[in-house]
Amino acid sequence: MGTTGKVLRGCLLAAGLLVLSMVAVVGLYIGWGLYANERAEKAANALCAGIRIGDPVDAVIAKAQAADPAPRVQSGSEETYFIYQGMIFSARECHVSTVRGRITAKRVILHDDD
Repeated sequence: MGTTGKVLRGCLLAAGLLVLSMVAVVGLYIGWGLYANERAEKAANALCAGIRIGDPVDAVIAKAQAADPAPRVQSGSEETYFIYQGMIFSARECHVSTVRGRITAKRVILHDDD
């Protein structure tokens, strides 16, 4: 086998390894994304399930921030969002409505890039 054959074999091997690496990265990304979505959904469902109507929102916020995973909390005067990040462009949240600092309603919301 000549020099050209060795160079060609080396180039093909490098190209094959590059393609294999890209396939592995995409596979890992998809696997991680599925895991992240499931973890976020379980956390949002668990938080909402543990909330009772009439609970003080400040106590729920403190409890949520001490949990693992801790959500990102966005709080307004009459509603609070406990956001759990899943895969990129995907999140799960427990949304609660409040009146005078007490929870009056709750629901889980799924945000996906559709």
